Amino acid sequence: MDGRERPGPRKVLLTGWFSFREGEAAAGDVLALRRVEEVLRGAGMAYDVVWSPGFRPEALHFDDVRPGDYSHLVFVCGPLHGPQVEELHRRFAHCVRIAVGTSVIDPDGAAVTGFHRVLARDAPGTEPSEDLAARAPDAPARPVVGVILAHGQREYGEQSRHGQVAQG
Repeated sequence: MDGRERPGPRKVLLTGWFSFREGEAAAGDVLALRRVEEVLRGAGMAYDVVWSPGFRPEALHFDDVRPGDYSHLVFVCGPLHGPQVEELHRRFAHCVRIAVGTSVIDPDGAAVTGFHRVLARDAPGTEPSEDLAARAPDAPARPVVGVILAHGQREYGEQSRHGQVAQG
């Protein structure tokens, strides 16, 4: 056991942009979360998922979370950027904090450096890796109603390709 892990039961709190009241839950975020849940279940690890009340009113929300109940915090998918992510480092300072399947925009930013381990899908100076969503478990077939495009996320800056994607 290294100095970051605490004795006692290990329980993981899964978070991401889908967890924040002012966050987003893109299809890729949800699929990446499903993949991480599948891996944790396969390893026999106990975990909870925290959702924004705007996405899942009936689910666990940050207001309900007792940080001391968790040994690990895993941030799934999306950009490691901004005060919401930085607050996780303060609130869960006692936890081993891991980011997985994320985009690193500023490797020296506090949102990135606060994690003990970052398993990025893309970062400056590296080749992108396969998105976790590509390995998500199959879900029952459902009719597709439509596609919704996000027209830009400022945190990506000049790296954003939202306009290209929206133009088709």
